[in-house]
Amino acid sequence: RSSINSIGSEQPYSNAMQAVFEIHTLNTTNGHWHKLQTSGSEPQFPSGCRSIMLSPLELLVVSGLVPTFQNFEAMAAEENFQYRTSMQIHILKFTDLSLERGHWYQLADVQSRRNSQIPPPRIETHLVHLQNDRIFMYGGRAASSNLQDAWIMKINKTPSYSLKFIQVIIENLMV
Repeated sequence: RSSINSIGSEQPYSNAMQAVFEIHTLNTTNGHWHKLQTSGSEPQFPSGCRSIMLSPLELLVVSGLVPTFQNFEAMAAEENFQYRTSMQIHILKFTDLSLERGHWYQLADVQSRRNSQIPPPRIETHLVHLQNDRIFMYGGRAASSNLQDAWIMKINKTPSYSLKFIQVIIENLMV
């Protein structure tokens, strides 16, 4: 996640409203990077992204903690900036085997935790792909604390992408 200023140089967090979200692939044979052409509902202003391949043609992306400000430096100078806690979960489905094009599908946009059946929003979470389109998600950071919880994301692919959360009970948080 970075922002591009008017002369084209990268200035991290200089303008959160113009954040760039791009996916690049590396050809390990020739060492060249290639920017993917994407369509659909891409993640909005992501930070602390984590991703994992769901299948050879599907990339799952978890992002969150969206800043509510437009100019980071001005807000930081005032020492009065806030975050709108959010966690977005998307799938990028590649449309061909060359992995040059893909379409984004949004599975969830968790703005806050209204009930205990969904995880609290987070960034920098850990992801492990389990069998049968299940992702184990644990830990991460919330706006003001580290998280020590665990969840299973069950991805349904038909008739369209959908998501169900299952909380994992951890008996010994010190481990």
